[in-house]
Amino acid sequence: MKTRSRAKDKPAGTSRWSRRARTPVSEPAAYAGRRIEERRIGVGYTREAFAGVCGVGTSTLFRIERGYEEHPRMEVLGRIFRALRSPTASVRQVEAEREFEADILRQLAGV
Repeated sequence: MKTRSRAKDKPAGTSRWSRRARTPVSEPAAYAGRRIEERRIGVGYTREAFAGVCGVGTSTLFRIERGYEEHPRMEVLGRIFRALRSPTASVRQVEAEREFEADILRQLAGV
C-alpha cells in the first residue's frame, strides 16, 4: 500500500518558505527590513549588487528586507551595516549611521 508524502497532506502555503506565505514574521522585523532597504536604495545599490558587496545571498537579503527573517544572524547584519557605511563619513554621518544600526537592533530585540 502506498502512503502519501507529508508535503501533500499539508494545506498550500503552510511551508516556511512558501511563496504564498508573504507576510512579515513580526512588525520589528518588517520595520528593520524597510529601513535597510531604504538605506540600500539611497546609497544606490541594486539588491543583487548589494548582496555581492555584503557577501550574503540575494534571497537572504530579500528575506531580511521583507521582514521574513525575525532573527537574522548578527554576522549577516554586521556585513550589511559595514557595507552601508560611508568610508569618507563626517562625524555627524558616523553618528547617524550608528543610530541607524542601533535603531534596527533595538527593533529586532524588541526593546
